[in-house]
Amino acid sequence: MSDKQVYEIIYENEKVADQILQNKALIIDYDRKRQGNREALRELRKSTEKNVWMTIGSMLIEMERQKAIDVITDEQTKIDKEIDKLRDEQLVLVKKHKDLEMDKMPSGFDLKPLSKNEINALKSNLKL
Repeated sequence: MSDKQVYEIIYENEKVADQILQNKALIIDYDRKRQGNREALRELRKSTEKNVWMTIGSMLIEMERQKAIDVITDEQTKIDKEIDKLRDEQLVLVKKHKDLEMDKMPSGFDLKPLSKNEINALKSNLKL
């Protein structure tokens, strides 16, 4: 293996590692937004006011409470999808990183949690 090939492998390995770290930072950022939205939804559901004030970007807007709940719920759905997409991409990147290091993936690393539908199906079949 020539020096040029070694440098290319190291460069590609570092590039993948940087992408892994960037995705991890994005996941953390999205999770902070998700937690803030969760807190806002909880407060909005407890509120009895008809109209509420909501910050969208840098604007402060007054809107109906139910509309604000719908807006935040939609944003939560988008954030959840983006986090799931980034986590799936992380698995691929970590696998590629391990391949470049000529290392073996830890067993069970690619496991995914059961969905709510799968859990409900298990509960109904196992009488839990």
